[in-house]
Amino acid sequence: MEQYGEELTENGYQVLRGKKLKAFLECAKDFGKDICVPTKTKVLGVFDFRAFLNMEMLLSESDKARALRQLMLDIVIDLINRKTGGGTKYINQRDKDFVFSSI
Repeated sequence: MEQYGEELTENGYQVLRGKKLKAFLECAKDFGKDICVPTKTKVLGVFDFRAFLNMEMLLSESDKARALRQLMLDIVIDLINRKTGGGTKYINQRDKDFVFSSI
C-alpha cells in the first residue's frame, strides 16, 4: 500500500472515515453477513473491482504473494463466468484474456 497507494487510489481504492464509513456500514447490513466489520471500526480501506484487479497484478514478490494473486484471479474468473454463463473452455479463455487486457 505504501509503494502503490497513489495508483490504487486512482483505480478506486478508498479509505472510509466518519460519515462515509457510517453510510458504508449501514449499506453493508443489507448484504447479509459477508461483511463482518466490528462496530468500533474508525477507518476502513475498501477496493472497488478495478482497484482489486490492480492489487492482484501488483502481487508478485514472494511465493505467498503469488499464491494470493492466483486466488484473487480465480475469484475474478469465477465471477466473470457466473455473469457470462461460463462452463466452456472458450468462455473461460476469453474471460481470462479480458481480465488481463483490461488492466
